[in-house]
Amino acid sequence: MPSSYRVSARRSTDEVIEQYGDMLTDYCVKIKDIHKDITEFWDEHEKKIKNFYAKIQAPDDVIVSACPEIILEEICKRIGVKNYIGSVVDMENGIIERVCYKENKIAAFKSIYGDMPIDSFYTDSMSDKPMMDLANNAYLVSGDHIELVKNDGVWLSEPKTGLFK
Repeated sequence: MPSSYRVSARRSTDEVIEQYGDMLTDYCVKIKDIHKDITEFWDEHEKKIKNFYAKIQAPDDVIVSACPEIILEEICKRIGVKNYIGSVVDMENGIIERVCYKENKIAAFKSIYGDMPIDSFYTDSMSDKPMMDLANNAYLVSGDHIELVKNDGVWLSEPKTGLFK
């Protein structure tokens, strides 16, 4: 797993906005056809969705991601996921309205689903530890390796991925 995952887990939401906000604003102002760009992006990257997901997918799944919802919408339609929560960006001016990152994921999730229990949570980043804390079962995904790190509400031994630091 790249070391950038370990670094990103320590960034605050404000630091993320500060680092990427201007870049996003510039991109949004210059973009001509966002839907075309998103379609082309997923045409190229849809194959990166892990094969195991199709085997465990359920109708009540919720994808919670730092990715902007406008980008999540396309892939969720393609793979049949109806429920998703992401960052919210005003695409006309590039203003970030909500960053769905770290503890903000919890706030976004609870604003829609209240205290609905999370049975299983899958992630590739320890920046999602706040969501993992809420889940009954948590898994770290690295490539094709899926590691159960929390089972029935109990944290297990340190994950082999080296992210649990």
